[in-house]
Amino acid sequence: MSDARAQQGFVEAVSDRHASDWVDIDGPAEIVFGKDLPVAAAPAVPAGRLGLDLATKAELERLSLRWRKRPGLWPMLQAAWRRRRADRYQQLLKADALGRWSEMVGLAGELRASGRFTSQLDFDLEVRLATLRARQGDLDGALEDLAPWRSQQTERPGSYEARVAGVHAAAGNRTGFVRLMGKAQAASSDEASRVLDHALAQARFGELAEAEALMARVDAAPVLPPQSEGKVLWTQGLIAMRRGSADAIHLLNQALAEFLRQSEQPAVWTALALCACDQAIALNAAGDRNSARSILKRVAPVLRAQADRPLMALLKRDKLLSRREG
Repeated sequence: MSDARAQQGFVEAVSDRHASDWVDIDGPAEIVFGKDLPVAAAPAVPAGRLGLDLATKAELERLSLRWRKRPGLWPMLQAAWRRRRADRYQQLLKADALGRWSEMVGLAGELRASGRFTSQLDFDLEVRLATLRARQGDLDGALEDLAPWRSQQTERPGSYEARVAGVHAAAGNRTGFVRLMGKAQAASSDEASRVLDHALAQARFGELAEAEALMARVDAAPVLPPQSEGKVLWTQGLIAMRRGSADAIHLLNQALAEFLRQSEQPAVWTALALCACDQAIALNAAGDRNSARSILKRVAPVLRAQADRPLMALLKRDKLLSRREG
């Protein structure tokens, strides 16, 4: 296969069986995408006006009254409220992955108003709202919203640039995505996980030779986070696909299996769907369109929300997604 840069999916196996086998057994069909705690979908509103709804305010007042009457309940109430916020954050991750944007914005408002988070979680919420703004066509405004956070992200060098790269990706700016991943690597003083992120970006939308050089550095790194194996295999699979190697399907199959093992975490769903998309493209190029379509059907809810327009156009052109799925 020639340079397949234009075919890559857009953006975190033990045998040569097609990935469709994994999807049928363990994959997104086992993920109950809609199984969330009940929460009313909230309309998108300006970030500065996000706040508690009336029902939540009433609950807080009720809990405050109980605490004043029985001070010994305070530790238990704190623990219960932390669990509630954690549940809400998981719902937000699901809504974000599935493109339920109004629900995501409403949950971000609840989380912001329900108590002070760490700086990293405050930043995370701000990035998700800015990403939505970029996805809706206002990349400049989204970047402006995030600019004040640059000076505050000193504890994790490279984190600001990496998250801003994702904002570019949401806007469909593939060049900006690759460039910012390179900046994230440089800001982190070549921390291994940032090198890997940059390698994956180059393998998807950048220079093949640069992706290979970066992966050589990743291979030589003494330590990578345990959850990085899926990204390593994904990057290797994309490099193989762009080189026209028969190993591409096997490597992408292994990568998909790694993401599937973590698929109970909604934070993984976007990477899982995009990796599955690349596996489907490789299978289709090898003449196995049925397996490719089966894979994409399982991840279509996430793919519809996270893929950029050129990728969706490619999948429809090659008849890998039906009009209803896309």
